[in-house]
Amino acid sequence: MLIQIKYLLILLLIQLITTVTAHRSFKVDTARRSVQRSLHKRYMPLVARKEHGFYEGYATFFHPATEGGSTGACGPHEDDNSEIVALNLGQFGDGGPASDWCFKEVLIKAGDYSTVATINDACPGCRENSLDLTPSVFSRLSKLDIGIIPIEWCIVGEQGCS
Repeated sequence: MLIQIKYLLILLLIQLITTVTAHRSFKVDTARRSVQRSLHKRYMPLVARKEHGFYEGYATFFHPATEGGSTGACGPHEDDNSEIVALNLGQFGDGGPASDWCFKEVLIKAGDYSTVATINDACPGCRENSLDLTPSVFSRLSKLDIGIIPIEWCIVGEQGCS
């Protein structure tokens, strides 16, 4: 009988330790996510202005065929290898193919890397001054596993765009 009681106490102790550990792990995961959100807001603030001919925003990437359709808001077919970008909806407007932004070439810079692409689509989920790139375009600026990067971009041919 004494052995059975010791055995039950050990089982209860193991259960208690497991519960406390799981609860602590949940708290740690929740705290880590909270810190990550806080750091993202603090160190990646949206800079919604145009300086020296450049807009400052963020770049993400999308797969046209599965995320929005293979025909962009400006009309032409697009896929993962297309040299195109989707412009945030705030700047693009709701004109569809009639948008003044359609088919404009943009120079995009991220750190020491740069590339040129054409606006062919609108991005309803993008922040102001931000672009959604195809994987082909994004990979010239950063590794795809990064997902979001700060960028500067301008319209090729406009003053200050070089």
